[in-house]
Amino acid sequence: MKKLWKKILWIEGGGLAVIIGFIWLNEYLDLPHVLFKAPPTPFNFTEALFETGLMVVLGGSAILYTIALARRLQNSDREKDRLLEVIAHDLRSPFTTLLGNTELLQNPPEDLSEEDRATLISDIHQSAANTFQMLENLLNWARLRRQHAAPEPELIEARELIDEIIADLEDQWRDKEVTITNNLAKEARIFADPIELRSILRNLISNAIKFSRPQGSVEVTGRKRGGKTRIEVIDHGVGLTRREQKLLMSKHFAFSKPGTKGEKGSGIGLMLVRELTRRNGGKLKLRSAPDKGSVFTLQLPRTVRRSPKVEKKKKQKAESKLAVNSPEKE
Repeated sequence: MKKLWKKILWIEGGGLAVIIGFIWLNEYLDLPHVLFKAPPTPFNFTEALFETGLMVVLGGSAILYTIALARRLQNSDREKDRLLEVIAHDLRSPFTTLLGNTELLQNPPEDLSEEDRATLISDIHQSAANTFQMLENLLNWARLRRQHAAPEPELIEARELIDEIIADLEDQWRDKEVTITNNLAKEARIFADPIELRSILRNLISNAIKFSRPQGSVEVTGRKRGGKTRIEVIDHGVGLTRREQKLLMSKHFAFSKPGTKGEKGSGIGLMLVRELTRRNGGKLKLRSAPDKGSVFTLQLPRTVRRSPKVEKKKKQKAESKLAVNSPEKE
């Protein structure tokens, strides 16, 4: 698989060389005359050169296009292998916690107090919630890779949605004693697919909690800007180096590192955020510095936008309807 493009170059390049050789052989030997007794034709150097140039341009373009497709296939294959490695590694940890804690609850030692039992149950719940989020991201990512159904956008009250997401993530931020503040303006609206927007914001807020220090803070702010709504998810945690930022925002790489309490992640979450943001006509930016936290800036449409062609047709239809309904002058 690693040398697929070289094989394509050899096979298709060899085929192209054979065709060019046949063009010159036919011109030199006059094969129709030799094989089928057709009327003889003189050797035409200009015609052979033109046909050779044409084959080089067309054949070379086909080879380059095939190599580009092969490289895209290789990138996709590497991405899949990387995801499988990370997922296989990261799923072991939560399941080890689940199995160990449930075994303790099933066969508790004599000195296990109610407080210890409650801690075990809380750890089991948190581990199960993290695993579920990871699997949900994986399933969403696989669905996006498998089908290309267009999003179904609606006008969404962003502040209300963020309040719901913060409530859903209560166990995560309470466990680290992180304070989350929703400072999004009440009139902030977003025109996007509601399911996909929820996944985008949930992953960004969960990521901010993950890299916040215990008793830290996360802030969600936002404002309208022209025809867009701009949302910022701000944490004051460990931050990221330039190299980590580059890897994190890479299109073909699932980058992940442990959170401040050792939380594991597969790196699929941000890949999913980037893809869903693009599908809904938005942009995602990142600003970060080590030990100074991170700011993810999400920009999405806030109004229904029609193309100029649609607007022109709508105007023409309204004008024609007006003309039909107008009374004729006598």
